[in-house]
Amino acid sequence: MLQENQIQNLKQIHFLTSLKNLFQLDLSGTPLSREPDYRNKIFKLLPQIDVLDGLDKNGCPFEFADDEIEVVEEKGYFSRFKIFPLTTE
Repeated sequence: MLQENQIQNLKQIHFLTSLKNLFQLDLSGTPLSREPDYRNKIFKLLPQIDVLDGLDKNGCPFEFADDEIEVVEEKGYFSRFKIFPLTTE
């Protein structure tokens, strides 16, 4: 998470394009997050991102379902997350 940092422009996060397994990013509270059309610009730069600042591409809050996390034991990291919108029931 990079929130609350002094990230001013897309050039400063361009290195994230090489992280093909990056699915979630939080840039809230950065100067960049206050730019016009910020979310669309981030999703265009980083098409692998499914969640930005706690919201999916449609702007809906999300949560990870515990039973939908696949762990790759031999490498010791999470390989895949499925994202489900929060329900308000």
